[in-house]
Amino acid sequence: MSVNEGVSHRDDGSARSGDTCIIGAGPAGLAVARALAERGLPYTHLERHSAVGGLWDIDNPGSPMYESAHFISSRTLSGFGGFPMPESYADYPPHRDILAYLRSFADAYGLTGRIEFGVEVTKVDKDADGGWTVARAD
Repeated sequence: MSVNEGVSHRDDGSARSGDTCIIGAGPAGLAVARALAERGLPYTHLERHSAVGGLWDIDNPGSPMYESAHFISSRTLSGFGGFPMPESYADYPPHRDILAYLRSFADAYGLTGRIEFGVEVTKVDKDADGGWTVARAD
């Protein structure tokens, strides 16, 4: 378990802080991370796998991805705002292109270096004060 500034770790391995905890480095986690980073808001980003990609990474344990999978919406209408998919991609890109796109997005916005990889979240509990406690595996 690594220690982040502003995060207090408890004896049971859980952490408590005033920042936002993003669990997962797939498309949704990356979108939230960029939004928080652009606003200068603190966050802790955890990913149990060793790289960015979420379910789009066929090598990610538990991913439902399969070799012939592809995006079901057009690349011209999809992607992150301000970061279109490359024109070289097929209109309905295969999963490996989507994975490359996600990783290039994370790198372009400086998100990759802020993610704690290899960290599994084991439990999330709501606190009496309305906050949350996130427990990680050691």
